[in-house]
Amino acid sequence: MRGVRPGMWEIKNAMVLCDDNIVLKEAVAVTGLHEDSYGGAYMRLRAKTAAEETVYDLGFIPRLCCFMGGYRSVPLFMSHECGKEIAEIHEETLFLLTELEDGQYVLFLPLFDEYSRAALGSQDGRMTLVGVTGSPELSVDSGELLYAISGHDPYVMMECAALSLRKHMGTFRLRTEKVLPLYFQYLGWCTWDAFYFDVDAVKLLDGLREFRRNGISIGSVIMDDGWLTTTEGKPIGSRRLAGFHEKTEKFPNGLAGMIREIKEKDAVSCMMVWHASMGYWGGVDMEGFSGENSYARFPQAVNSYADALNKQFAHHPLLADKAEGFYEEWYDYLHAAGVDGVKIDVQYLIEALCAQAGGRTRAMLVYHHAIESAVHKYFHDNCLNCMSCSNDMVYRMTDSNAIRSGNDFMPKIRNYGAIVSNAYSNYWLAPFACADWDMFWSSKTEARIEAIARVVGGSAVYISDRPGEHDYDLLKSLCTEDGRVLRPLDSGRPTLDCLMSDPLHDGTVLKLFNRNTSAYLIGAFNFSSTEAKACILSPKDALDTSGERFVLTKSGAELLTVISSGDTTVAELNPESAELFAFSPIRNGLAVIGLVGKLNATAAVSRYYLEKGTLNAEVIDCGCYLFYAEARPEAVVINGKDLPFSYDGSVLSVEYR
Repeated sequence: MRGVRPGMWEIKNAMVLCDDNIVLKEAVAVTGLHEDSYGGAYMRLRAKTAAEETVYDLGFIPRLCCFMGGYRSVPLFMSHECGKEIAEIHEETLFLLTELEDGQYVLFLPLFDEYSRAALGSQDGRMTLVGVTGSPELSVDSGELLYAISGHDPYVMMECAALSLRKHMGTFRLRTEKVLPLYFQYLGWCTWDAFYFDVDAVKLLDGLREFRRNGISIGSVIMDDGWLTTTEGKPIGSRRLAGFHEKTEKFPNGLAGMIREIKEKDAVSCMMVWHASMGYWGGVDMEGFSGENSYARFPQAVNSYADALNKQFAHHPLLADKAEGFYEEWYDYLHAAGVDGVKIDVQYLIEALCAQAGGRTRAMLVYHHAIESAVHKYFHDNCLNCMSCSNDMVYRMTDSNAIRSGNDFMPKIRNYGAIVSNAYSNYWLAPFACADWDMFWSSKTEARIEAIARVVGGSAVYISDRPGEHDYDLLKSLCTEDGRVLRPLDSGRPTLDCLMSDPLHDGTVLKLFNRNTSAYLIGAFNFSSTEAKACILSPKDALDTSGERFVLTKSGAELLTVISSGDTTVAELNPESAELFAFSPIRNGLAVIGLVGKLNATAAVSRYYLEKGTLNAEVIDCGCYLFYAEARPEAVVINGKDLPFSYDGSVLSVEYR
């Protein structure tokens, strides 16, 4: 594939070489490797001593210019990292893209095998890999735990790596091989920030009625924590699941009765409910399913608030050999009540309590097999995996196709750090699953930045404002009249000119690229609170092409300019602002400008062409559509309807109702 080296890998004098170029030097732990058909290689490692947490010495990366990666700053979510020295690589790094002095890239992906799961890190200026078995009774000193690929196109390299891992590991399917989760298709509302633990049927129904009164069609609802029957006690994290059913005092007509009402009266297409991976925060208190008291244990490399929190109280973990029956029985009940999907939270507990299930690798296999099978059977793979960004979870997603990648949305702060970490994590996650960037508040000052981030990032789009505090104009700009999100086709990733940057700290304008059916997208973000930034835009940021011309537009269907594929233009971004730009290719003298008033305006046009002087277009919503036309067409037909239109210079306007 383009951008990937042929891949002649070998080990010589403690060096790992690819095409005679040194990839690792003094890599004393690398004892063997075998090449794949994509230009990469799997490395066999051996350490000096066997341990529950085994440290493998990978030595140095010669000619290292800079690196970008993602690491788990907490067991729950990913954080962005970049730097120029090996010593800056964080523990629990799950992907590492290095750029060498000659412009070549090397991508490293730690893996898992039958006995342990690995993550990259550094010690004393040397790159390391730590393999964790997750059980004091299981120690190892070797494993095939690292994959590397070298080339000149980091995006093609990541795609090739994913194809190789899929074939080699056989434990997952790619994002494009799985269905788009149902809740991704609709504008959603999550009850968490709106009600926290006090959610009930009356509040949820009243909130939906308010949306409807203000012209907003909420197509998806996530009923978050607070609906389940649990044991009592403080803190909340010590409570355990006491039954599969809802709290009757909160839902007098039952869960089924409430869901039936919101689907019939509020046209909700997707109703999801929250639960923890092992039932509830403190596990399970149900006969036949609950294990003995156990304290959560995290790898030594993960020093976080989650580790400290979970040591305050004992968990009652879901028994591994009962997991399949547990999810089968529970999801059968939820499906019968009309539930369309689940948000499975607190998945880090699986790795923290894996000793009781025979170690890390077996625990992740057993629990995630149970989850994936039940989600596939009862919810057609409509599932949000949350609080677990570990590689041994991502590489087990056979059917589910959504994962929360960045930290929780925090209503009281600017969440720019979460936007950045989500954006760079998408580089890794895009081949494997759809990244969910969490809820946001439409009423916050920076809500438009949050909205653009989720749209261009390819995330689900859902808000969690309290009733009465929504920005209805912003919400209307995100979706169709029937509540479908105007979403792009892929997962948004950082453009090449900012791929190795740190937009939060070095002043870089973050740019993400994605695509619609009829246009290529660039989302641009200026996180500075004081300084306007010049944003350089080119079609080459979003695609590899030459010889074409494009119409450059921005959100709301505003025409900016006509630009050739190799040219650039400059747009200014105000302090703390974002913009969504679209490059629409000019074909037969026509290009899409889009649906007026919509953030991702070009996404509303699914197809267009010129035939015998007639502009034919297929669109997905009503409203005013704009097209760029170098000559006035004889007629305009939208969704089979011959419609009147106006033509002013090069802009054609047509109203579709």
